[in-house]
Amino acid sequence: DVAIQCLQCMYTYGDASGACAKTMVGYFPSARFRKAFKHYLNEMNDVKSFLLSQHVQASDRHIGVRYRLNDFIGRSVRYHLRELINTIPEHVVDFNVDECEERWGRAVDDRSTSSILNFSLEKIYELMIYHPTIFDYEAQILPDFFMSEASHHVHSMSVEGLKNINKSTHEQLVSEITEARSFLFGARACKFFLNLLQSPGVEEHINAQGGWAPVEAITSTFYHLNLHEGSENEHFVQLREVRELTSTLEDVNQKLEQKVEHCEFCIRRLRRKFNIKTSRRSLVHNLKLHIAGEKGEHFPIVVAMQ
Repeated sequence: DVAIQCLQCMYTYGDASGACAKTMVGYFPSARFRKAFKHYLNEMNDVKSFLLSQHVQASDRHIGVRYRLNDFIGRSVRYHLRELINTIPEHVVDFNVDECEERWGRAVDDRSTSSILNFSLEKIYELMIYHPTIFDYEAQILPDFFMSEASHHVHSMSVEGLKNINKSTHEQLVSEITEARSFLFGARACKFFLNLLQSPGVEEHINAQGGWAPVEAITSTFYHLNLHEGSENEHFVQLREVRELTSTLEDVNQKLEQKVEHCEFCIRRLRRKFNIKTSRRSLVHNLKLHIAGEKGEHFPIVVAMQ
């Protein structure tokens, strides 16, 4: 309301436009400032209408202000994560990066652990979207993987048969491998997030840095104003209640342990089965690439130093 009142006054009284124009180097027409005041006044009124009633459709002409708010919130959360996570001393935690992507090794070397935490939140959020029942305390039904006829039949095939698999079998296997990889990535993200925050000394360090309150306040506003919907920063809404998120991930991590082992076993089995020489243009070579991609989808292992 204050912003709207100020912009209304600046738009109504020409002296404001003239005063702003005089601050510019060279000639700059005051009418441009008046036009800018009107534009931002419309944007703020549009946002106010959107916040007061969820039934009001916000105008696309003023999508810019919501984009900037979303961008500001994303930058703010990332800033606080850097302050909380990147400052964790090396004598508190270290990381084993032998099985993860090279970029995470560089992030660890640069003490940019918050970027890994941010990515883990993205993968956790994806897992939550595609398998919401996993995050339900009462639900015990977990997704199944590699249950198709193709997955069972392929293990009884000869080398010659593997080299000549048909397109239908190839598509089924690729689909199942992709689903399993996505699930594993999300499950590993849960474990990484949980292990880092529960590592001895980490909670004490975070509290000494000011705690999670600023992050929780920002992300709660982000959520309640519905600015998160369709945003690239949407995964940050999980940080509205960090303690509750940690508790949920404890349950998820325990619930998924056997399913993760089964998925990893199935992928290793397929990797061994398709360890054959083939043309780079063949369906089998394409399948091998899908299987090989899983190797890089690991997070650093948190090593407690206390």
